[in-house]
Amino acid sequence: LTSAVTLTSPADKASGIGSLTNHTINNVKLDWEPLRGATSYRWQLDYDTDFSSVPSGFEDTTKASSARLPALEPATTYYWRIRATAPVSSPWSARRSFTTSLDTAAIALKLESPAAGAGEVPIKPVLFLLD
Repeated sequence: LTSAVTLTSPADKASGIGSLTNHTINNVKLDWEPLRGATSYRWQLDYDTDFSSVPSGFEDTTKASSARLPALEPATTYYWRIRATAPVSSPWSARRSFTTSLDTAAIALKLESPAAGAGEVPIKPVLFLLD
């Protein structure tokens, strides 16, 4: 296991990653090509490129060649890397980044006046913004 793991997805610098639910991002998965002979992998996720202080819950081990991430913050850039850990450790993979989806609340506009098909509507209507 002298070579590094090859990362497959998300693509480097990808944006709009994950599904927004209740102001958190879910359904983010890291994928990589398995290394021949590797039986376990360690993944890490961080807010910084140096991985010097990986937040709690942002690293784990798996026997698979993918990992589903915990809930993430919207509109945030994350950095990730992988390495084989068994039977021996490989070098860390290249570092990649991705940015999660934006947390935008959709506001449905409702036309109050004039009613559809109304006649004799003033040429200079007054517009109101309702909450």
